[in-house]
Amino acid sequence: MFLFKKADAKKTEQNVLDFFDEDYKKLLMMAGSNLQSPVLSAAPASNNNSNTQEGRFVKLVSSRNILEAVNRSIKACSVTSQIILNERVINGDELFNVMVQLNISSYSTYYKMQTVACNEFADAFEVQAEPYFNQGENDLHSYQK
Repeated sequence: MFLFKKADAKKTEQNVLDFFDEDYKKLLMMAGSNLQSPVLSAAPASNNNSNTQEGRFVKLVSSRNILEAVNRSIKACSVTSQIILNERVINGDELFNVMVQLNISSYSTYYKMQTVACNEFADAFEVQAEPYFNQGENDLHSYQK
């Protein structure tokens, strides 16, 4: 009996790469949002049901929490995977430079290691980011049928 569903390693890798290429960049921008201090006035305010300042603050806090979960997830990975995720996937360093840092010379070896790194991240992120998402939204795995 297995405790976990069988994940498709290559599809999970692509999900993680897409997450960093799209969602992660958006989270970084959202977390850097500039919130202005609310202005208090004695003048009557309109009865607006949506508090845009509060909504922006919630988005800011939420995006920062998710980014912290990303950082904790990366730190939970092996050292080799941390290098791949930080240097190549997030920072976009040249493949050759990352391979030198990992002391490998084979592209196929690197890409196998990248698949492992992305799957390690998906495993960790599922747990680390769980409090900030609805059920299953933070699962970057692609499961075999």
